[in-house]
Amino acid sequence: MLFRSVAQSRYGFEYMTLPDTALYRNTFLSSFFFEPPVIVDAYAGVGMDSISFLYNLYWGTNEGIKRLYTVENYDDEARNQRLADNVQMFINKRDPSLQDKWRYHVEGTEMFFKNCKTMKNYPISHIDLLYIDPPWKVPGGKNDGDNGEATPTELLGFLYDTIFKHLIENKVRVRVVCIKTRFEWEKVAPFLDILKMHIHKETERFTHCATVRNKPFNGKR
Repeated sequence: MLFRSVAQSRYGFEYMTLPDTALYRNTFLSSFFFEPPVIVDAYAGVGMDSISFLYNLYWGTNEGIKRLYTVENYDDEARNQRLADNVQMFINKRDPSLQDKWRYHVEGTEMFFKNCKTMKNYPISHIDLLYIDPPWKVPGGKNDGDNGEATPTELLGFLYDTIFKHLIENKVRVRVVCIKTRFEWEKVAPFLDILKMHIHKETERFTHCATVRNKPFNGKR
């Protein structure tokens, strides 16, 4: 499923979702969609989750997914080049027609969500799956957690300010949110209360459906 050169494979492996976990997660997520979904992969890293979404997130028809937006910040040019190369190599090997469904954005995650509804090419009116694999250290934050990483409160505030605030203000409806985090659900559950304060229609509020557990690499193979 992965098509990376030897040189590329040495970088970013510690941030990957394990393949069996990704396949299990995608099988579960696919049950929410009755037509090809629009997906945004925020903080796409080196692209492995984006590749998994292109590979098997939705198989209800031969169409597969409707569109995938792969999003990253512009602070690491080498990482972004690996991201683009990895996804492009998968598309070339798997099915070149997927090219029309993939959009690559590295202007910054917050800027993407600020402007996603008014983009010139393929503006976003709704998102079926918002997948977020956030940084462990919040840019510009105190990062008072273990090992100089963000606490759950810091992380939740960061996600609201940089992503959800703009989606709510722009009235971009999101059906399903999947957040990859090292914290137990109980520590991030208050995020639902934060969103409830700003999403006034009960029919548009979120509820917690499930947690897929995965043991992180912790910087090791």
